[in-house]
Amino acid sequence: MAATGEPRYVYANAGRALNEGFAENRSDSAKYSLVSFVPLFLLENLTRFANAFFLVVGLMQMLPAITVTGGYPSQLAPLAFVLLFDAVITVVEDASRHGDDFRANNRQVLVARPRPDPTAAAPLGPSRRGAA
Repeated sequence: MAATGEPRYVYANAGRALNEGFAENRSDSAKYSLVSFVPLFLLENLTRFANAFFLVVGLMQMLPAITVTGGYPSQLAPLAFVLLFDAVITVVEDASRHGDDFRANNRQVLVARPRPDPTAAAPLGPSRRGAA
């Protein structure tokens, strides 16, 4: 809708039927889920040149024809340490994002509701948050 230049109309108190097709008002800034963490994390980190270099060198150290380490991949230990350290930091950051999203999505808000009689005066008094 926005891509075509057409205005977006959202109708208040008209029910869900008129507002079908619009995205819900929910924040989701977390990067990973439980299922996607390992594949996305490895893809993101192994596309970095230094990490990819250490992975390739470690794999080549296991080839009997070219190894100088007796088949022991000595470069994989430092790579595993760096990836493990980065994974712990990434999990902590993403857990913080999930918590922030949960708090933002469950925050009480003021809801605009029509008065039963538009000509009647609204009662004065303190407003109530989240009143239905």
